[in-house]
Amino acid sequence: MLQESVIDVRRIHAAVEAAGCPKERVLSQRIAPLVRSWLLRLATTAPAAPDAGPLVTEFADVVTKEIRKSRSRFQADGIRPASSPLDLGFGVQLRPIDETERWEFGDVQFMGTDVQFMGTIDLDPMAIPSPDWVILDCHDVEQCDEPWPISYVSAQATAASLALTGLRRFHLRPLLHETEWHFLLGRKGVGMLQFGRPCYPGPEVELSPTQERDMRLLWPVARRVLANQGADGRLRMGLRRLVDAVGRQQQEDALVDFAIGLETLLSPNEMGEQSFQFALRGATILGSLGYNQGTEYGRLRRFYRTRSKLVHGRPPAAAAMAEAMAEAMAIGFDALRNIWRWLIQSPKGVNAALKDIDDRIENGVNSPRPDGSSLAGGAWGCRT
Repeated sequence: MLQESVIDVRRIHAAVEAAGCPKERVLSQRIAPLVRSWLLRLATTAPAAPDAGPLVTEFADVVTKEIRKSRSRFQADGIRPASSPLDLGFGVQLRPIDETERWEFGDVQFMGTDVQFMGTIDLDPMAIPSPDWVILDCHDVEQCDEPWPISYVSAQATAASLALTGLRRFHLRPLLHETEWHFLLGRKGVGMLQFGRPCYPGPEVELSPTQERDMRLLWPVARRVLANQGADGRLRMGLRRLVDAVGRQQQEDALVDFAIGLETLLSPNEMGEQSFQFALRGATILGSLGYNQGTEYGRLRRFYRTRSKLVHGRPPAAAAMAEAMAEAMAIGFDALRNIWRWLIQSPKGVNAALKDIDDRIENGVNSPRPDGSSLAGGAWGCRT
């Protein structure tokens, strides 16, 4: 029926090639998805007269503009929004799973000797879809030649905003990436992000109204930084390391992530007494957020000592290891997220903000909160 009376594939092939699509991609990346999308829509439209308008428009966007709509969904384990849904804007929501998705995420197909997921999901065999699941749903528009789903940047921004509000024990499990015009489904591309299980899996936490408010404000900032939209590279590296750290399965790996993120922000050009300058700058910034500057200086020095012993193969003795790592993890998490939030609010940029900190250290003056602190409606330095 398709070949004889519905679509003249040869005419479409010629038109797509004339529009500039490489000949070798016409069938596999343009016409095959077109036919698949048309067939799927027959299930919801009259077979004799399917509504081809939206389908043709999407197809034309792919061919002539090289853009396509995409959607990625994740299971958000360990958190539950108080709002239902928690709308972060820009096509991103945290919401309860619906009945249709429970069946969809359980529809796993097996082909040959290897497990493949053709339009279904890369589901952990131990993770059975449940009515209690919270879904992170990300809609976006991406370039057709993107090496991996652009909507994953939205997921990274969500993980970043959760961590920046003080949450460390959560897990975003990739479920399904969908697009009408490319077979990047299920497993392919899922492993490109550091969304592992957290170091300390714990009970589910319900987000507070303050955390939800902060997430709505932080999410677009984090998305812009992670997408490299004119943001300082040090801020991007610091935020990426924060996201990586909360997804690590090993404490040692997470501690190194925290340390790299803090060194990037606090000691970008230091080659000498790094530990001293690192701790002094960090404590001065945290002091401006209401913490005791002397206490934070001592905490950051202890964090750096643990980090140095770890990376040089001289970890603390076994009896003291658990206590030292637990303290270092807490210090690293709190310091990285609070210092990053302080720096992102500086209207003068990272270099000028650090110079101001150094000037105040030299003059013995504590650092004030930078301009723009009203972005979150108040102090951002609350330790959780």
